[in-house]
Amino acid sequence: MKRSLVKVLILPIFISCCSLVHADEDIYKTRYTCFDLKGGERWQAEVDIKKSGREGVYLLTEKGEGIYTGFDGRIRWKSEMEFESDASGVRPLVCVRRIFDKDGNALAVQTQRFDLEDGKAVIIAEDLAKGTKKQKTFRFKNDPVNRLLLGLYIRKFLERGKRDARIDLFSNEPAHYKVDLRVIDTGKIEINGRQKETFRLCLDPDLGLFGIVKFVLPKAYVWHSTAPEYKWLRYKGLERGPGSPKVEIRTMEKT
Repeated sequence: MKRSLVKVLILPIFISCCSLVHADEDIYKTRYTCFDLKGGERWQAEVDIKKSGREGVYLLTEKGEGIYTGFDGRIRWKSEMEFESDASGVRPLVCVRRIFDKDGNALAVQTQRFDLEDGKAVIIAEDLAKGTKKQKTFRFKNDPVNRLLLGLYIRKFLERGKRDARIDLFSNEPAHYKVDLRVIDTGKIEINGRQKETFRLCLDPDLGLFGIVKFVLPKAYVWHSTAPEYKWLRYKGLERGPGSPKVEIRTMEKT
C-alpha cells in the first residue's frame, strides 16, 4: 500500500495540530475517567503528547489506574505510542502498553506495530503471569486506527469536512475490526457542568454475513464539539471488546 493512501484508538485521545515547540515539551495534556452505566467510577487516565525529534513523528504517553476488563483487582498501566501526523491525517507506527498490578508487579505487555508501506499490522499480547504469548498479523486497506488514536483521527476527519469513512480498527486482544464511522446528528450535551454543541458519531462494526454478532459487538458512540478544534468529549460503548461491559468515558477537562 502506498503511504499516500494511508491517512490515518476504543478510547479517545486528541490533539490540535501541530505548531510545535521543543522536543521535550508537551504539545498536549488531557485526562479522562471511565464510568459504568450506573455512574460508578472504573478507572482514570491521563495523556501527554510530545515531539519525538523526528520530523512529523510524535510520542503519546498514557498512564492509567483502576478496574479494567480482563484483569482481577485494580491495575495500573502505561502506554507509549509513536505516530505520524500531517495535513492528511494521523497514522500509528508502534504502540506498547505495559500493565501492572497495584503492587507494581508486571502482568502483561501488549505491542502493536504498523507497516504503512505494506499495509500490515502485527499485534502481540503477552500474559506474563501465565507465560503465554499471542501474535497475529493483519492486512489493512482502509485507514488504520488504534484505541489511542481514535479521538485524534476523528478530529482530523471533521477538520477535512468528512462525515463518513471506513476504518480498520485494531485492539490488543489481538483483534481487527472493519468499522463504519459516520456523523449521525448534532445536539447539546452537558459535560462537566457545561452545555456543549456536539457532533454525535457512530462506530458501526461491519461484520458482513455474520451481522448477528452485532449482539455481542454493538455500535459505539462518540461526541466531539462542533466548533474547531472539534474536541473529543464523551464515548459510550464496550470498554474493550466482546464480553466487556458497556461504559461511558468522559473528558475531565473544562470545555
